[in-house]
Amino acid sequence: MGLAPSAIAAPVLLVQRGQDRGVPPAHADWLRQRLTKAHLWSRPDDGPVSVLRACADAMDWLRANS
Repeated sequence: MGLAPSAIAAPVLLVQRGQDRGVPPAHADWLRQRLTKAHLWSRPDDGPVSVLRACADAMDWLRANS
């Protein structure tokens, strides 16, 4: 059971950290391909804490796309 990603109609921002050891970039790409309104930000130099630098930009994106 569960919700199919294709059933989500809201805009979705995916932020993928390049230095993430737990979630490989392929997972974010898989979701991006299945979410109808997904936008993927790839941040190859970011790790678990440095990705927080994207928070202000992410909030701006959410305001503009909601």
